[in-house]
Amino acid sequence: MSSAFINKHKEYIIEQYTTHKKSTYEIAQDLKTYPNKIRRALNTLGVALRDKSKAQTVAIQSGRHEHPTKGKKRTEAEKVAISNGMANYWDEWKTKNEKGALNCLKNNGKKCLTKTRLIFVN
Repeated sequence: MSSAFINKHKEYIIEQYTTHKKSTYEIAQDLKTYPNKIRRALNTLGVALRDKSKAQTVAIQSGRHEHPTKGKKRTEAEKVAISNGMANYWDEWKTKNEKGALNCLKNNGKKCLTKTRLIFVN
């Protein structure tokens, strides 16, 4: 990336991103460039980029976007489908982690680390 671009717009990019909470897309529009150039400039300048969750939170708080589910009514069938999906997810997760812990015990012997617990074997 052109260091001339960074030098020319350094303060503006940092201020807009950190203080005014603008997105890389909005800053790019202001500077008549593209968002990836702004993202690379922020990286070069050592500014920590927002993860997707934080970016969405900032966009909702600033009014740029609406909350994806707030105020939406779900049918009973949708609620049941979500509930069943979550139950299946946790059942599969539990089974996978229990099998992983058993395999670890069989293969490694002394110490096994899983997401749910640390298992010590004497």
